[in-house]
Amino acid sequence: MKKLLLIPYSIIRWLIIISIFLSLLLSIVIEKPSIALRVLSQPLKEQGITYKSMRGGILSGFKLSGVNYQDKIKAKEVSLKVDWDKLENKVLYIENIKLDEVEVDKDYLKSLIDTNSSDENSSDSNSSLPFDKVVINNSDISIKKIIYDKYKINSAKLHINHFTTDMKKQYRGDVKLYLDSNVTKAKLDATIKDDFVKLNSNMEIEREFLKPYLADNNITLTTNPKFILKADGTIKKVNYNLVVNGLGVKQNSYSIKSKKLVLIGNYSQNQDINAKIDTILDGNMGSIKLKGDTHLNLKDLNNTLKFNMNADIRANREFVEPYLADNNITLNSNPQFAIKANGSMQKLNYTLITKQLGLKQNSYSVDSKKLLLRGNYSIIKQDINAKLDTKLDSNIAYLNFTGDTNLNLNDLNDTLEFNLKANLVPNREFVESQIPDKNLSIQRVAPVNIQANGSLKKTLFHIDYSGLEVQHNKLSLAVPSMQLKGDTNPLQGDTHLSVSTDIKSTAGDGHIDDKVSLNFNDINKTLDFNAKIKFLANNRYINRFLKKEKITITNRPKIDISLHGGLQKLTIQTHTQAHIKQNKIVSKLTLSTTPIEFYAQNHRTKGSIKLINSSKNMGFDIRSRFDGDYTDPKKIETTTEATIKKFNLFGVNLNPIAPLKLNIENSSLGVKAIIDSDRIKLHATTHDYDHIKFNIKTRNLYLYKMIELPDELHHKFIKLDLKGDTTISKHYGNIQGVIKSNKKFKAKVDIHNNKSGLNANISTQHLKLKANGNIEKKDIKAKIEINSLKELQKEMTKLYAFNKFDIDGSLKLNAKLNGEKIWANINSPKLKLNGFSIDGLDIDANYHNKLITLNKFNFKTTGFKDKKLNKEVYLNKKGKIYLGENKKIDIDMHPNILIKANGNDNKLDGKVTIKQLPLGHPDYGSMFLNCDIDYKKRGLDKSVTGNILMKKMKLFYEAKFLDIDYDPDVVIITKKDKRKKLKPKDDSFLNHTKVDISIKAPQARYKTPDIDILFDINLKADKQFRKDLALLGKIEDINGHFDQIPKRFEIEHSNVVFKGGKKINPILDIKVKYELPQVIIYINIGGYANRPKLEFTSQPPMPKKDIMSYLLLGVSTSSLSEGEGSLSREAELFILNQAARDFAYDLDLDKVFIKDDGTGEGYAIEAGKKIGKKNMVIIESSKQGNSFILEHDINRNIKVRVGQHQKEHPSQSVDIYFRKRFK
Repeated sequence: MKKLLLIPYSIIRWLIIISIFLSLLLSIVIEKPSIALRVLSQPLKEQGITYKSMRGGILSGFKLSGVNYQDKIKAKEVSLKVDWDKLENKVLYIENIKLDEVEVDKDYLKSLIDTNSSDENSSDSNSSLPFDKVVINNSDISIKKIIYDKYKINSAKLHINHFTTDMKKQYRGDVKLYLDSNVTKAKLDATIKDDFVKLNSNMEIEREFLKPYLADNNITLTTNPKFILKADGTIKKVNYNLVVNGLGVKQNSYSIKSKKLVLIGNYSQNQDINAKIDTILDGNMGSIKLKGDTHLNLKDLNNTLKFNMNADIRANREFVEPYLADNNITLNSNPQFAIKANGSMQKLNYTLITKQLGLKQNSYSVDSKKLLLRGNYSIIKQDINAKLDTKLDSNIAYLNFTGDTNLNLNDLNDTLEFNLKANLVPNREFVESQIPDKNLSIQRVAPVNIQANGSLKKTLFHIDYSGLEVQHNKLSLAVPSMQLKGDTNPLQGDTHLSVSTDIKSTAGDGHIDDKVSLNFNDINKTLDFNAKIKFLANNRYINRFLKKEKITITNRPKIDISLHGGLQKLTIQTHTQAHIKQNKIVSKLTLSTTPIEFYAQNHRTKGSIKLINSSKNMGFDIRSRFDGDYTDPKKIETTTEATIKKFNLFGVNLNPIAPLKLNIENSSLGVKAIIDSDRIKLHATTHDYDHIKFNIKTRNLYLYKMIELPDELHHKFIKLDLKGDTTISKHYGNIQGVIKSNKKFKAKVDIHNNKSGLNANISTQHLKLKANGNIEKKDIKAKIEINSLKELQKEMTKLYAFNKFDIDGSLKLNAKLNGEKIWANINSPKLKLNGFSIDGLDIDANYHNKLITLNKFNFKTTGFKDKKLNKEVYLNKKGKIYLGENKKIDIDMHPNILIKANGNDNKLDGKVTIKQLPLGHPDYGSMFLNCDIDYKKRGLDKSVTGNILMKKMKLFYEAKFLDIDYDPDVVIITKKDKRKKLKPKDDSFLNHTKVDISIKAPQARYKTPDIDILFDINLKADKQFRKDLALLGKIEDINGHFDQIPKRFEIEHSNVVFKGGKKINPILDIKVKYELPQVIIYINIGGYANRPKLEFTSQPPMPKKDIMSYLLLGVSTSSLSEGEGSLSREAELFILNQAARDFAYDLDLDKVFIKDDGTGEGYAIEAGKKIGKKNMVIIESSKQGNSFILEHDINRNIKVRVGQHQKEHPSQSVDIYFRKRFK
């Protein structure tokens, strides 16, 4: 750039020298110019100076054209006019001088500039002119096509007007310069008055010229910047005004364009500077509007600098966001800031205000409501004072923060002092969205208040977090107060903290006090805390969870926990007490510990736990001591001693085996456990926690006394004498011994499973089980032998009472497991049932790859009186049942049983066909069954269609007991059963099952000793999807008789019609005829089965009372009063009570009973109606009078009667009835 400035300087200098030289030359030839030219023409030519022509004279001036100096310097025209008269006064007065279109060869120019540059550096010029004054009235100098190095002047014009100088101190005149170059285009006007200069300049910088100089920093100019410079002043003080227009700069992706740039100020000789700047810059990064002024002296900047600045800054969000993209941060708008600063190097005051700032990260947003930073900064002393006041709002929280600080950057540790306050209010919706448990809701958000002040040597802080309320299902939790107070030394790390927290919840109330001290430079060694936790549990809340167990806690349990220590050693101690109530019995339970110590370095723990309970139904004392490595339970040595004196809670009653002592010892040698009581002794040991040996012996243990068991197990005991061992890792185990129970039941157990394989034997008197093989290899053979099913049932009823089946015979079962293959065989030579036998039972099947193959299914029924029922059953071919994705069933049995199915889980078609299959049972009946049933499954929908035909059906079942309570074929549903909660019904059958089956039985017969009827069954079971099953059709053409000795009732042409509906309630059309000598009574039963209607008629027609008398007594009422009758007294009463049951139902009474009136001739009739579950009012009427009786059931077998008798001799009575029922 220095050489760039030398170009115009050198040109102007040489032009002035040439002008003076030419002036002298012209003064020589002023008288004889032609002669001079002729004389000088040849010498000039020899020097390489030529010209084309010369014009003018002494007075008008000379003009040379086409001047050429060795083709190094050329000029189109050189002219000069001098006022010769003023030379006498040593004044060189040049009226006009002109150098037009001067051209200089670039190589010559370079040598001139280089020579001039070296001369300036080596010596000073003392050249002087023989004039006292030089005046240039007018001067025009123009140059063109000047090239030096990278610089090129296309054209330049210099105009000097009225220029006067004494070549020493005095300079006056006007100068104008027009410059067109590859560096700039410039226009300059200047006025010089001695040391005063006034300058106006317009310049346009060529961006292409500056491009190489800016390339290293990847900076380019987008436009040619234009400068307007105005300056005036003297050497002592210069005033300037600089305006820059059109400045555009780009670096990489950054671009800036100047909308306004004004710099106004002055500069004095003593290096004082005053400046004002007013600028507006805009770019893709943002924009800045800056106004400022400053005053300084370059000699003493520290003491003289003073300034004032205001700046408004706006950042473009499109420019900023890519730098935030890695953190997925976006801006809601263009951030705007305002900066104000003033002061000096001693003290700089500043203010930063955020006018607009909004951020968003993922679903989180932050909006600056206020951000104000104020303070001052001493650049010399490095003192800083700052105050911050900000308010941030977001969907996460609301923050209000104020703070101030003082510090010196040269000594931050000793000088930093600060004070801050912060209020943080979390957003409720945000907090709830971060909670994974959707059942947890925030009822009230607690603000966080933070205060801190101090220095780097000691900082005091206080955090207040109070008012939080949360709800989880029915559990509420509130933190009325949480206070954290403390101090810290940020430099050295010493910190002290105290925490005080109150907790209130539906589960209870608590308080936590904690004191902590540490040095955060070495927390492991310095952490020390002391915490105390007190919690008062809410027994009402806890009892909700114990309601099913019928347990309540009567007091509010108090829980005390203390902790102290650090990361190297932690000590914890607890104590709690609760009063537990069950079955109206309160137990006092106390849990406490000694100080339990945890050592982090060697993972050691040491302590003891004590659990004591004393109450009417529970008393125990458990004490456990432990010491060892808590990371490896096997290395913890424990000794647990428990004494259970009594225990009857939670459905467990240990009193029958109490007192019970338990001792468990765990050490490096292993574990030893002993249970010792009068009725049970158990000893178990292990040395490696893998192999365990045990030995248990008991006396008679009545388990039903200890836990709730079915009634069938009441008064049953179990007696054990077992020993064995097990290896858990290898799944090995051995057990040997005897299990005994009531009535000399005895089972021998001998099971061994070890590396040699499985060998198991279990035997009772009538059952033997043997198994051997290898469990891991799935290679096992098992065999069960039963010598008598009847005796085995008797043997099993010793353990569990159940209804035995009337069956006897031996049975053998063999099974084999080989990998995934299973084979089984059931074999019995003869099984005896009631009235018939099953001979040669042989069932053989295997299973592999989801395929069941029935190899044999053979048996023969014998012993039926009806020889047609004695049939042989066997497979016509092997049966196949596929259970995989493609399902298939193919079973073909003799006689005439065919079952086939094919499909998959979504589509399955099946068919069951049976032809003339004889079925029968001596106690129930017999028939020949024919059926053709189709089954279809499509997705969830299933349909069953077809027909069932029962030929030659004979039924002869009748109740075996007068009291249905003892009939095993009848299930009694009590009110208690109805009150039981039923399981939710599965709607699969209702919604996805369709049934369409016809049921027919022509000429079916029902025959018992009292009944013999024939009838036809013609019914249809119909059910559509999402509808209930309905029964349609009728049992028709019912004919026969019913005997109630000595009466016989004829049933003729009767029907029972089923019309469908949700409930089966058929229409009755039953016609009954009772024939007596001279009288026929007709009984028509109609209505519905659930509400029948009876109609009595007779032939000949009679009153209803006579009809009833004939039905009951066989004679009319008039004949009855005369004592006629053919039945014995006992028969009469029996028959009367048979009919009385029906009358009770018809008259809506609970009881009608007819008995002898005590005279042997008359009757007493009791009519009763219940007035409660166990109470009945009875009115007894006879010829002797009436009685009013109140009957009360004490239990099933005992009744009490209290009576008032209004008879010939009035009386009262109290009767107790005891009844023992027998089967």
